[in-house]
Amino acid sequence: MRSHVAKAIELLSCCRSIELVRIFDHGAGGTSLARLDGEPVVVKAWPTTRQREQTLSTGLSSARIMVDRSVPIPRLLERGIVGDYSYLLYEYVEGEWPSRVDQNLAGQMLALTELQRDAAPRADPDWPVKVARMITDGDPSLAIHPERLRNHAQGQAILRTTQAALDTCDPSHLRSKDVVHGDFAPENLLVDDGQISAVIDWEQSRTGDVAFDLAGMIYDIELGSKASPQVLASLYRAINSRVLPDAWRLYTAVYAIRYASWALNTDMESDVLNTVNAVDAARLRFATG
Repeated sequence: MRSHVAKAIELLSCCRSIELVRIFDHGAGGTSLARLDGEPVVVKAWPTTRQREQTLSTGLSSARIMVDRSVPIPRLLERGIVGDYSYLLYEYVEGEWPSRVDQNLAGQMLALTELQRDAAPRADPDWPVKVARMITDGDPSLAIHPERLRNHAQGQAILRTTQAALDTCDPSHLRSKDVVHGDFAPENLLVDDGQISAVIDWEQSRTGDVAFDLAGMIYDIELGSKASPQVLASLYRAINSRVLPDAWRLYTAVYAIRYASWALNTDMESDVLNTVNAVDAARLRFATG
């Protein structure tokens, strides 16, 4: 991803004044800071494919909907293709990625997800089918790759657990008219003076169930130990009041596949497997508490 951005900027610089300043540690598409005509902009780039262009169109359309709902999202300045790369230029927004989630930030995140509810112009009746396919076939746009788990003992256990969650979930309990960010987490927030100044990385957003994003939020916080037990407890209780138990079990299980997809057989394997167990234990504890 990082080389894609560098190459796209190099190609753009042939006919305009743009230069790479630095590559950020977070963000999809090799998110990077550049200067365009002397002004700071954020650049993202990917190899151009038909599927990528379709995904970007859907995601950017969803982002526009959320801007209309007062979600702070950086303004898109330009979208284009240069050479073999699809690129996006965004305005630069002041803020830092939060290393900790306190009660104030947790409340802001929950409030944002409430704005996603019923935000899509129309429901996606195929959302339950798409969730099922994430488990069987994966979803590369969301970095869900179940095939990477099939030859790993713990991975196989995660797949069995997730299939059981799917088999016992009533499809009517899955919402289908929300805007789903697709990677809603503290690492995709910018915070300035205690307030969320931007929610970034909407390029893979789609119509579905916002509870999917709540699962992503929990996983990111749990893996990074970004919140105190008290804040985590308040988040689990809030989620239990918003999401039916079988749907919550399913989405956290899908996220177990998503995290295991990149973590198994790496130095993060133990941390991610511990997070999978911690999320499942908390799900059960707060469902009965």
